[in-house]
Formats: sequence, C-alpha cells, structure tokens
Amino acid sequence: MNATNFEVTFNSKSKKFSCTNGKQVFASKDKAKVEAKALEYAGGVAPVAAVLEEVLVKPKFKIVDDVVAETTTELSKKGEPLQRTKGKNGIIFVPSRGEYVYYVDNKHIFCSKDRAKVEARVSGNLGAKVETAVKSTPKTPFVTASATVEVSKSMFSVAERFEFIENFTKMVIKGIIPSLVVTGSGGLGKTHTVTDTLNKAGLIGDVTGSIDSDYIFISGYSTPRNLYTTLYHNNGKVIVLDDCDSAFRDPLGANVLKAALDSKVHRIVSWGAESKDDTVPSRFEFTGKVIFISNLSIEKFPQAILSRSMLADLTLDTDEKLERIGQVFGKDGMYDAEDKEAVMEFLTENKNSIKDLNIRSAYNAIKMKLALGDNWSRMALYSATLN
Repeated sequence: MNATNFEVTFNSKSKKFSCTNGKQVFASKDKAKVEAKALEYAGGVAPVAAVLEEVLVKPKFKIVDDVVAETTTELSKKGEPLQRTKGKNGIIFVPSRGEYVYYVDNKHIFCSKDRAKVEARVSGNLGAKVETAVKSTPKTPFVTASATVEVSKSMFSVAERFEFIENFTKMVIKGIIPSLVVTGSGGLGKTHTVTDTLNKAGLIGDVTGSIDSDYIFISGYSTPRNLYTTLYHNNGKVIVLDDCDSAFRDPLGANVLKAALDSKVHRIVSWGAESKDDTVPSRFEFTGKVIFISNLSIEKFPQAILSRSMLADLTLDTDEKLERIGQVFGKDGMYDAEDKEAVMEFLTENKNSIKDLNIRSAYNAIKMKLALGDNWSRMALYSATLN
C-alpha cells in the first residue's frame, strides 16, 4: 500500500477535511492532522534524501539549526501533531506566542517556551546520529512573518538570562545575598525586570523617598556623601541604584559600598569626614540590600563590588537584541499582530542602521506606522538612525 491510495478531501457542509481510502477513515477541521494521518496510514513519506534535496536546492527560508528528522511518519507514530507551515526547518522562535517551535520538512513537531526542552526533544527524536543539511554553528533564531534572523547561540539564552535576574532579585529580597549587579545593553528591560520582581513579591516601592516602603528606587547622579546618607535613611530596605554609576566610580563612594556589602556578620559603614548633617551618625551598621543596574560593561565595575555581589550580565549583540525585543513586544496585546510583525520585519531589515536598537525602537516604529500609514517606514528609519 502506498500514499496514493489515500485522498484528503474537504466537506463544505461539515467544514472538515477527510482522509479517505474508498471510505472515510479520519476527519478533522485541521488539514495538517488529516494529511499526517494519511501518511501514517499509508506509510508513505518523502525519504531523508528528498528532504535534504528540498532544503539545499529550493529553500524558502533560511535553515536555522540544520537538522533533518528521521521521517515525518516515524515522528507521527510517536504521537506528535504535524501541522503544515510555510517552508521552515529547525527551531524557530515565534514572538507572538513566546515559544520555540521545532519544524521538520515544513511541519510543526514540538513547541515550548523553554528552548532547552525543545532542543532535548530534537535530540530524542533524532537519536545519537543527526544528519545535517549544512554543517554550521548552532543558531538561536528569531522569526518574523516573512524572514528568519539567525542569532549566535550562547551558553544561556536571552530569555534564560532575564529569568536569572528574577531569581537573583528574589534571593536579594530573602536576604540570601546582600547585593546584585545587573549590567548590559540599555532599553531591553533590566530595570523593569527587577522592579516587577520586587512588586510581585509584595514589596512596597518608593521612588521619591517620601513614604515608608520596603524598597527605594534611585536613578541618576549621586555623590559619595549622598550615597552614605541614602544607605543610612533606608537601612534595612532593598536599595535599587539605577544608572548611579558616579556613586561607585568615585573612590569614596566605592569604599562606602564595599563596607555596606561586606561579607562580615556586622557590616559597619563609616564616614570619617566632617559633615553639617547632624541627623546622620559617623558610623552605623548596614542591614539593607543593594541592587545595581547599569548600562556600563562589566569591565568598568569595581572588582571589590563585583566580588561582593551576584552578577547578571545582559550585554547582547544585535541579533540577541532583536530576539529580546520580539519576546517583549510580541506579547503586547495593545497592538494588532500584523502591525507588530511589520515592525519586527522593519527592525530586522534595518538592524545595522538603527543607532540604538532596543524595545523603544519597536514602540516608536509602531506609533509611526499607526499614525502615518503606508509611508511610515522611511520616517521611522530616519528617526532611528539619529537617536
């Protein structure tokens, strides 16, 4: 028996696709499922050699992970749904769903928000021996509606690194660690991730220093003396220093922070110089926690502070920035999916021209698209190259 003995037909009354071989053997509204059943029943499927030829000779999309499965029939026998899609092979990241999807010969095999799980499933499906269409370094992909962007794969994915920030922040909240340093590319959600984790943990925040709170958020310039005063008046709290690089770049400020973050049981902070502020003692025991958020590279942070802190570095290359933008922007329900996909395609095509690629780039572009209509992209590019 071969695959030609089976037909897939559509019934306009029931609005279902049917797999027939003289009589109906399977029906579903999902055409891909019916086609998969037809292949399963008949045992007919294109051999691996044919799949390789299709990938190498007539690719419609870029190959992302360069893997070819045993056969689609063998996978369907393992109970995996096979959904037909447009010309994809490998592991694809879909921002609108926030999921990694494994495709083989244009078919959806498995999906998860955890890339590691998808990769593990691929390894399980392929066994120890994996045939490759093209030998290359594995990639972590970002995909839009019409193009795939290949992203160099690091030991830890972008989503995983942001998850690490959440977990480190929770450790600070519980007092397991006294300090966290978050460095890396600006405008990609470092600050939001920290403050969102604090708020979800039930902590009350204060950005003005005017209320009784569990954490205080300080942004901008700070002198060493102001830093010392801030530590004293917010003792016992979580102190978030966002872009306060001047505080630790000054030797006096660095010494204050070293004392505040010491590994000793009692962390005594002192200010030896004279001061007109009588409300602040010359020394006190600091019991609070500090979270540093900075766009500086890790090399510019004082080693004495790094050695006393947990570190999360989010320095991303251009393609990793696109992946992060897709993860955040794709989940925003305020905008139509088609508009978001158009914006992501615009950012992808112009990634090397945009001066400061970040999440704001996507929101600025979609505002122009909605306001200007068809003529939005040229103006958006002009604006993005000036920032």
